[in-house]
Amino acid sequence: LLETFNIMPPVVFANVLGVLDPVVIAVSGFFLGMGLVVLAFPQILPWLFGNNVSSFNWNNEFRAVYGGFGVAVGGVLLSTVFMDKLAQSAVLFVVAVSLLGMAAGRVFSFACGPPRGAWPYVFLLVEVVLGAMLLNETDVETLFFIYFNNK
Repeated sequence: LLETFNIMPPVVFANVLGVLDPVVIAVSGFFLGMGLVVLAFPQILPWLFGNNVSSFNWNNEFRAVYGGFGVAVGGVLLSTVFMDKLAQSAVLFVVAVSLLGMAAGRVFSFACGPPRGAWPYVFLLVEVVLGAMLLNETDVETLFFIYFNNK
């Protein structure tokens, strides 16, 4: 079954940090940290952006979108240690494009009206930097070569 999904178990668990790329560790740490903090304290988001939103539905939304999604993405990034290079590149590419898509949406939002405070700019910078870091770790040429040669 593992071979079907191109998943390779690590030889020794103690070797995981030696096998896992430092960029992947950093980006997954960001997502896991964000996710766990928002799951525990969903009101940190309205506080950061200067809003006063405190209903169950908003807390639920914050926990789902920033909490659960952050933990899931962080976990998937860490799981790349069990994948071959092609599968790793595919995961890194998808997460990188997602981050850059978030940044593009933020820029569009800035064009619609000025943000309040510095946090939207900070998150824009984080999204661009982390997305670029992951793209730099992605073997894009191989991904596209395999895609276009398997049609």
